[in-house]
Amino acid sequence: MKPTKTLSVMLTHQCTASCKNCGTFSHPLNMENLPFSVASHYVNNIDTSDFKVVVFTGGEATLRLDDLVSLLNISNSRGLITRLVTNAHWANDKDSTVKMISKLSKAGLQELNLSTGDEHLKYVPLINVVNAIKYSLECLSVSVMVEVTKENKATKASLINSLISNGLSNNELNMVGFIESPWMPVNFRDNIIYDKNNTISFNQAEISDGCSSILNTYTLNADGRITACCGIGQKTIRELTIDTCSETNLPTLSTIISEAESDLIKQAVSVMGPFQLLKLGSDLKSSQEWSERIAHKCQACSLLYHNKNIQSNLIKKLPDIKSKIINSIVIDATIKKQISGYIYSEKLTKINGRENNA
Repeated sequence: MKPTKTLSVMLTHQCTASCKNCGTFSHPLNMENLPFSVASHYVNNIDTSDFKVVVFTGGEATLRLDDLVSLLNISNSRGLITRLVTNAHWANDKDSTVKMISKLSKAGLQELNLSTGDEHLKYVPLINVVNAIKYSLECLSVSVMVEVTKENKATKASLINSLISNGLSNNELNMVGFIESPWMPVNFRDNIIYDKNNTISFNQAEISDGCSSILNTYTLNADGRITACCGIGQKTIRELTIDTCSETNLPTLSTIISEAESDLIKQAVSVMGPFQLLKLGSDLKSSQEWSERIAHKCQACSLLYHNKNIQSNLIKKLPDIKSKIINSIVIDATIKKQISGYIYSEKLTKINGRENNA
């Protein structure tokens, strides 16, 4: 059975916050906006046999509130699951929170994903996140992503304590999804210190799983790029950009998908995961650059695409990679045929934006 896909729509790269290492380089002065006509074209024409979920993110999508509401209405009319990723800047008090939640839910919003942590809290107080959770549970599915570093002060536990002190019951807490995610640097050469329990070692890389974002989520970026991932590093990994869209150029998603899925390395990242590929392209000595130093799959993916030595080693092992993909998962027959069709003496494989003989 073919896995369903998600369309991620970044209406704007403008944000009320200016978090260090923001993966989309969003901040208050970034005025890149996806035209409404472009966003509505893709939502209106999305193949619902392929795509089941539309996520509105950014930047801060609520800064384009009228367009967001219109797109939620379109998505809802097409039977799509709708999700909003937001920092809850709008949830200053009960009245403003209830007003926003009512407007969004009536337009068809089903899932609310909130972002918080040490960086976000510099710009959006915790009480906003608490308000957003507290007044959304009656009509929306709610989850919260909390940034994680070795010394982060805002944690899942501290958020839960704040929710309890603001009157949430155990039953209500059980309705909230809490996700702790490593906060990663935008530049793969930069270091963020993590607790060793959160990092991946050279030996652990072998059992790390595949990436659920690449080839499953396709993103319309506010600057017009269409990427085959929603990951934090997608703006710095040029190979993840498949095409661009604008009011005069609207490539079909089926064409985008076909091109992305014909790439063996993207298939490998999806099935094997970037940590397995890092190990395959490293020896014990060279793995010191990443072993027990990085925690996020997007960090591993960024390193994979930027490190020339790892790329060179992987090129030599492409037949093994193809075999691992085919043997490790039952995948869509069309994709399997594409992968099986690679003839290494003739086919050129694109890595790092250049064509290399495989």
